[in-house]
Amino acid sequence: MKTKIAGAVGVIVLSLAVVGALHFRGVAAESERELAALTAKKAEAAKALAAAQDRAMAAARDEQELSSALAAAEEQQKQAAAAHDKAAAEAKARTTALARNDIGALLEANPELRALFRKSFQADQRLRYAPLIQQLGLDEAKVQRLLDMATDLEETGFDITSAAHAQGLADDDPALAHMRKDASAKVRPAVMEILGEQGYAQYEQYQRMAPLSGFVGEVSSLAIGSGAPLSVEQTGKLMNLMASASSSFQSGGRAEGSSIEWPKVLAQAPNFLSPPQVAALKAQAELPAVMGLMGKFYGKK
Repeated sequence: MKTKIAGAVGVIVLSLAVVGALHFRGVAAESERELAALTAKKAEAAKALAAAQDRAMAAARDEQELSSALAAAEEQQKQAAAAHDKAAAEAKARTTALARNDIGALLEANPELRALFRKSFQADQRLRYAPLIQQLGLDEAKVQRLLDMATDLEETGFDITSAAHAQGLADDDPALAHMRKDASAKVRPAVMEILGEQGYAQYEQYQRMAPLSGFVGEVSSLAIGSGAPLSVEQTGKLMNLMASASSSFQSGGRAEGSSIEWPKVLAQAPNFLSPPQVAALKAQAELPAVMGLMGKFYGKK
């Protein structure tokens, strides 16, 4: 009997062991499945985290680029506003200068116009003084120094006029003439240094003939139509001839067209001018008389 009971107990214990082993194996398998699921979820979470970090970094870059773009736009706006204000101020200055016929202020308000003026003025002076330059045999370096000084002096005259206008002075105020004379006096030593004493004396004499340069230029322009413009040498000879026939020049003043003895000029001009050039000279000399007659004629209408 005891043997049977022991056998039954053994069977029960063995059964329980088998059942326990089977249960443990099932639990272990379930745990492995859960672990695998958790591992997969962890990998997905890590992937999602990496993606989120990438998006955050991209957003940060976008924000930085946007901030940079906004800063650049603000800087451009400031520059545009500054350029607008500058242009408006320059336009106002030019308008004011034009309103009071103030060349100095106009040049001061427009650097490009000042540069253009200097270039144009020097070209005119080079042409106007070509006979004297040739007569004195000046090299280009000396010519350019003289042109620079002449241009500076001209601009100084404009500045003097601007200052006078600002003080309410008229263009014919004696104070302006005095200031211009002082400015010229300051330049004289430098000019004398370049030309020498004898050359400066010739320069002063040429200055007294300066009113004739415009007239001679008109003669040359008329002669161009005949294909015979005056050369530099002919220009110098004609100016000297006209000065010798000018009573104002011979009395120590400036040569004025109204003081010229034209028969003397027209009689001697063929010695160095061609017939077409003499015809142009005669036409230009007779122009004031023709204009006077036309004025009288139309004045009677």
